[in-house]
Amino acid sequence: MYSRKGSYMALSTAIIKRTLPDVIGKLCRKFNLQEWTGDVVYEDRMSGDTCAGIHIDEDYLDYTITVSSEKIRKYMNEPDAKTIFMDWMVHELMHIIVDPIYFMAVNSVTNMTGPFLESKREQAVQRLTNIMLKDIDVEEVWG
Repeated sequence: MYSRKGSYMALSTAIIKRTLPDVIGKLCRKFNLQEWTGDVVYEDRMSGDTCAGIHIDEDYLDYTITVSSEKIRKYMNEPDAKTIFMDWMVHELMHIIVDPIYFMAVNSVTNMTGPFLESKREQAVQRLTNIMLKDIDVEEVWG
């Protein structure tokens, strides 16, 4: 899951919710994940400061990204709202790359190393997110 504090653009919740699936599709093509299919669902509140989360079904190359409607409302008027929302989606898509390795490791270690692995997993996902975001034109992805 990905959390982000602070940022601001004049978008409506309806426009964002209608556009996010297209944004994710374009990002999947950029990351060569086009064989994956998925859905976007919205929850009013997610735990803690979570903005989005992903559930991955590796067997069927399927994902579900859950986005916090509360966080959309919080950030939709920020000047860089499109960048913020795209950042969330890139982060969640990077879990498709990192999580299979993470879950193999978790299944083969003791409970004492679980929190350490979770921390390393999120660090790796965020590093990949930062790398990917450097070469993405926000307006090209948002159309």
